[in-house]
Amino acid sequence: MVSDEFFALVNNPAERGHIFPSVSLRFIPQSVATRERAGAVALMWLLLLVVLGLTVLPLIMILLSSFEATGEGLKTSWSLRPWVEAWSNPKIVAAVGATLRIAVTRLVIALSVAVLISWLLARTNIPGSRWLEFGFWISHFMPTIAVVQGWIFLLEGKVGLVNQWLGRLPFAATVDLFSFWGIVWVHLMAQNITVLVILLTLALRNMDAALEEASLLSGASQAGTAARITLPLMMPTITTLGLMGFVRALESFEVERVLGPPIGLDIYSTLIVSMIRDDPPNVPAATALASTVLLFMLPLVLLQRWYSGRHEHTTVSGRMRRGVIDLGHWRWPVFALVLVLVCLLTVVPALSVIAGSFMTRWGAFHLSHAWTVGHWAAVYGEFSFWSSFRNTMMIGLGAAFLAVALLFLAAYVIVKTKFKGRRLLDLVSWLPWSFPGILLGFGLLSLVLRVPLFRPLYGSVALLIFAIVAVNMTVGTQLLKNGLMQLSGELEEGSRAAGASWGVTQLRIVLPLLAPMLVTVGLVVFISAVRDVSTVLLLAAPGTRTLALLSLDYIVTGRLEEAAVVTSLVIALAVGTALIARSLGSRMGLDRRY
Repeated sequence: MVSDEFFALVNNPAERGHIFPSVSLRFIPQSVATRERAGAVALMWLLLLVVLGLTVLPLIMILLSSFEATGEGLKTSWSLRPWVEAWSNPKIVAAVGATLRIAVTRLVIALSVAVLISWLLARTNIPGSRWLEFGFWISHFMPTIAVVQGWIFLLEGKVGLVNQWLGRLPFAATVDLFSFWGIVWVHLMAQNITVLVILLTLALRNMDAALEEASLLSGASQAGTAARITLPLMMPTITTLGLMGFVRALESFEVERVLGPPIGLDIYSTLIVSMIRDDPPNVPAATALASTVLLFMLPLVLLQRWYSGRHEHTTVSGRMRRGVIDLGHWRWPVFALVLVLVCLLTVVPALSVIAGSFMTRWGAFHLSHAWTVGHWAAVYGEFSFWSSFRNTMMIGLGAAFLAVALLFLAAYVIVKTKFKGRRLLDLVSWLPWSFPGILLGFGLLSLVLRVPLFRPLYGSVALLIFAIVAVNMTVGTQLLKNGLMQLSGELEEGSRAAGASWGVTQLRIVLPLLAPMLVTVGLVVFISAVRDVSTVLLLAAPGTRTLALLSLDYIVTGRLEEAAVVTSLVIALAVGTALIARSLGSRMGLDRRY
């Protein structure tokens, strides 16, 4: 822990050209000031190394491992053989093809729907737009495993509730969830549409309507204005969100792990997990496949940044006007359609999971005793449940506290100092947003197994905490950066002028002002620990499984009723915590800024 004297340099105008924007050295001997300045620099370099270790180093380890081949006598050598063997495997080629087909299909549909929904919420007089938008926020925090299980309850073969209703119709139609389009449907219901609607709505709401009004006054129609003015202005945002949606698509695991095996469908993430868990493990092929995805993602990220930089438009001006389009008699029908979508995203899967947890046998409504609380009693009586619950709380709380401390320091260095490595720190903090969580988890696993110093972390709660912090680094750092940029330097300068040290200034001035945002970041990280599967899947040992992993294990082994019990608790933890975070965000105006 750093002492207050360690940061005694803060806020002295005489030293603006050094590390901090303003540093007070007036009453400090030059030798002491020099040592403290060197210590501050060392601490910031250490912070940068920690962030690099959580983000860049795991990805490098994947690439290095993909070129290692084991020969006679278990000797390893650098070789392209793992790549050749991997891409000679028809299963890998098929998995990559399926990954791209599912990702592109769901992205195209999700973007098309999200652009229309966000335009309705932000630019028209649709009734209850704020409440509808809040419904999408709730959907954003719904665990994917809950959405998967909810729709299985409704559309699983002949036992699905909706399929049972459809089977009574004259034409006896059913919907097959265990299919390509069934997988796409579940993905669309599991945050694909949601996150795009949230971000596009915020962007459209903050866009100046002056150009659109000028277009309308010149005689253009609403459709023509939207096509020629609104859409081009939003293209950089849409492109950015499209890339983000594609990355999230590559992060998928739970949906295909549950719905894929009956139809023989694998994607790259499920195949990587299968290769690592094979007996014996096929690690070289798994790393080659993971490296291929990394190399494929890199040019996409660079392309998106290049495009955004060359296609920037000013959408908020000093005389900004928010245009509202009158839908006329279409207001209520449109409202009903959007409300139905919100219910499909939130209420329907949640109620389905809860109902399934109380059924004697999954989907067997015809039984004389169709309902029971026996599954709840059985799950609560299992040691594995309480172990997973304890792990979830330990990982969630540990990751929340560590993330708040680490990401606050990172944001402070980026915003408030002149540290030479602050731009690299800012760039690196974006990496977890650009690459799938399954690869980050695989990279951390490779790092732990390859470096003897980190090997004791294998399968530990601490390793899962580090993984959760890493995957939430981008969101947490950007939120705290925004908060720090809004705090005037005069607040810290006034505290320093009164004789307070850097530590006292942070504790008494900065942290109290940032407290709601710090709590929000902690809650978001906690939610991630509760619901995340892909990031921690390869890192968890049998004794460190979370509730989400336990629920997935139950589903895979056919214990759907027990899985529904665990998933109901995951929903309660994730959505309940999300409501608290959303409430704090609303008080700070985060819903208007992000």
